[in-house]
Amino acid sequence: MSDFFRSMVKELNDENTTIAEDGLNSSEFSGTVDTGSYILNAALSGSLYGGVPNNKITAFAGESATGKTFFVMGVVKQFLNDNPDALFFTLTLKLL
Repeated sequence: MSDFFRSMVKELNDENTTIAEDGLNSSEFSGTVDTGSYILNAALSGSLYGGVPNNKITAFAGESATGKTFFVMGVVKQFLNDNPDALFFTLTLKLL
């Protein structure tokens, strides 16, 4: 794990922000779904071959047109490939 990520988490000084590789909250963490990006995998799980925790809610946030939907759809595709019996649906809300 890069010192950069460890120092970033330490700088946040938030008890709920941890690095999955450290095993903290391990009773809630059972595996990962590959994001398709080694850098994003490392940022999320501490491993190039990790990714998004498979049993936690993860939010991707950022500026418009930065690739959030691209990455999320890649994660969804990988999850569905690994879990063919899973159900996937989307919900779109329009605010008036």
